[in-house]
Amino acid sequence: HNFTRANAEIKRLKALHPNWTPPTNIYAAAGAGADEQPFWDMLAADRLEELNAGLALKQRSTPGWRPSRDLTAKIARKVAIQALVKATEAKQWPEALAIADADPSILHCAYMDADWRLAEAFLALGLKTRAFEIYHAVIASCPDHDERLATVKKAVARFSVEEVRSLIAMGAKSADGAGEFDAARLDLTRARLAARDETIEPEALAEFFAEARR
Repeated sequence: HNFTRANAEIKRLKALHPNWTPPTNIYAAAGAGADEQPFWDMLAADRLEELNAGLALKQRSTPGWRPSRDLTAKIARKVAIQALVKATEAKQWPEALAIADADPSILHCAYMDADWRLAEAFLALGLKTRAFEIYHAVIASCPDHDERLATVKKAVARFSVEEVRSLIAMGAKSADGAGEFDAARLDLTRARLAARDETIEPEALAEFFAEARR
């Protein structure tokens, strides 16, 4: 079962990051994870310096003790995400891409802010197709409705009308015909009106003004 889960995760990561190569030691032995809860608490609170010091002390005081692979991986991922935030805040776009190349597991539904930040780095470097791939992967893979809608709304200001429409089309439909991304579709029409796009479809205008009247 664990092998099946690991192989599914490898497949997901490679879909998001085609150049990624899985580590060769993925099935190697790791610590049993005993007495780890305080370290997980520190990780959740972003107390990384205290966490690393605590791990070092634990290993010195308990011969043979090692953190579990899960904790070790989560710590590395948290460090990478913090570095990505720092790089993007400083507009160090190549550095942001290098961080993601070194640890592509930060491209994950659980780290939506990192996904958006990496897409911004691609956009800033003129790599629009790569940025759109991240947005597309989010809508194809991630379940949280609010994050999915926020992703499509962000796309309105970043991608072409056709690209945004392709994301909207991936949304779920309810029994009454309402679309998951109807709010984003209205945002797209609003943006096109502001840009004085003279090719807006009559049905899109009708929908927009009906919403305005409501």
